[in-house]
Amino acid sequence: ICIVNTGFHDMAIQNITDYTFVQNVEWYFHILKDSCQKIVWIEITDVATKSYNQQTLRLKKWNDMIFEKTKELDYVWVVRLFDALKSIKHEDNVHMHSSWYSALNKMLLNAIIPETTSLDNRSCSWTPKNNKGIVISSTGNEECKKILPKIVQNHTKVLFLGDSTVWRLFRAYSTPHCQAQKTIHTSRCNWIENFGMKRLPVWTPPEAKVEGPVFYGKTHPFCTDCSGCDSEFRTNVVYKSSCVHQNYIAVEFARDVEMQTTVGNTTQESLAYFLSLHDPHDICIVNTGLHDMAIRNITDYTFGQNVEWYLNILKDSCQKVVWIELTDVATQTYFQTTPRLKKWNDMIFEKTKELDYVWVVRLFDASKSIKHLDNAHMDSSWYSALNKMLLNAIIPVVPL
Repeated sequence: ICIVNTGFHDMAIQNITDYTFVQNVEWYFHILKDSCQKIVWIEITDVATKSYNQQTLRLKKWNDMIFEKTKELDYVWVVRLFDALKSIKHEDNVHMHSSWYSALNKMLLNAIIPETTSLDNRSCSWTPKNNKGIVISSTGNEECKKILPKIVQNHTKVLFLGDSTVWRLFRAYSTPHCQAQKTIHTSRCNWIENFGMKRLPVWTPPEAKVEGPVFYGKTHPFCTDCSGCDSEFRTNVVYKSSCVHQNYIAVEFARDVEMQTTVGNTTQESLAYFLSLHDPHDICIVNTGLHDMAIRNITDYTFGQNVEWYLNILKDSCQKVVWIELTDVATQTYFQTTPRLKKWNDMIFEKTKELDYVWVVRLFDASKSIKHLDNAHMDSSWYSALNKMLLNAIIPVVPL
């Protein structure tokens, strides 16, 4: 948010016309657009006397003109307060009493930054109903629709980050993708090149007990363990009222060295560099854990540290992060076991209490009664209903 005001000094420019001032403000807004996700324009306040360049009638006129101009700028909000000033004490001709600024500051920050210090305000339990293990769509959504962060602007970017479970969630899209002039696709072994980076000359194997990869990616440098995690990243998007700009990038671990590049020694650092070349995403929907649990002898503590490190890396490119809990598995015959999955979910839930930009969707318990396609993947109805709930909760203006 950028909170902006000008006008008092502009009115002292000799012979400046009303039209010129408005053109100047519009030009100024466009300059700010790349650096300010949203702009809150504060109206010009009234003056105490009529003996200077600033006159009440012209101040009111300029406020009204800027108000009309901002109707064309969907990234600008306006706080109208000129009329409220007539009963407020001034300290001098242009400056209000200190109580005015104190109250206005408190109102603005409370309005644009709702209290989110408690994770109670940043976590929800998704509890869909099911019929013989098949999720009944649009059930159990109420709590998450209330809690998850809301994006109410016209141009919304959502990034899905994760393994094949998140890929399935992304592919189960419930609202159309926006058309793009270019879509970057990656498969198992061209992630680096297709995202415009260069491989390191020599690939360094992962640190034992700490990071991935563990299978295919370990024996095939610069490739993913996952065979079905094909990234899709759209650029130069054409926004329409019925679409959402949605991207997916394959990231299987909280920390891994699959994608070692000249700009990052880990996949996560290379990802951060690539994302820094693009406008931030409003929401990043993130999950890891199933692949991390296959890292031989990784401790619970190390996984927790890796997740916190990863989330902090994402902070500059994701306005808000929605962490999706790990789902249960169908059997106990692989690296992933029900007790440890639950433990890791609970641990990350506690960890995110320290991270006020992260929301958590708790769904592990609900996943126990849902049909699985295999050991790790849920029935398609699960991903379809979850995708619909998430997009409907965070983008309430999008018809689903």
